[in-house]
Amino acid sequence: MHMSRSEDLPDDALVAQAMVDRQAFADLYERYRPSIYGYALNRLGDPHLAEDVTSKVFLRAFRALPSYQSGSFRGWIFQIARNTITDTYRRSRPTTTDDALAAWPDPAPGPADVVEVHEARAAVHRMIDQLPDQQATIIRLRLHGMTGQEIADALGISLSAVKSAQFRAFNRIRDLMGDDR
Repeated sequence: MHMSRSEDLPDDALVAQAMVDRQAFADLYERYRPSIYGYALNRLGDPHLAEDVTSKVFLRAFRALPSYQSGSFRGWIFQIARNTITDTYRRSRPTTTDDALAAWPDPAPGPADVVEVHEARAAVHRMIDQLPDQQATIIRLRLHGMTGQEIADALGISLSAVKSAQFRAFNRIRDLMGDDR
């Protein structure tokens, strides 16, 4: 059993390989494509646009790879994703919203369950949309599994600033949930 299997290697080892052998970047792509696509789909609500943004993110990351410095590759690639999505919004406002994601059918549950889950998702997205931009971004990144430090790295702020903004966001969401009852 040799340790060179790409799925066994930490991100920085894969990045080091990709800097020498650019084809090794495919392993990083395979590892992070689902997360980046999910983040883009959540933010944009359009699967085709999310796929385009995902492609742009990895193209930008591939081109910027020589400037990557070890740390959190996940935070770095999500920062590129956030910037790419922001650029997409600036170029043209999307015709769909996060609520479009809630309209997608889930194949497993029954119709009543689907409606309930979609209504809950839509309500959560509406609450997140009412947060200040930075708080909304932090909550969305948290929902995509990023750690506080990865979010801090991606946004270029301190971990304490992330924690503080997250605390304020959760309090605001709690208040908003109280208004909905």
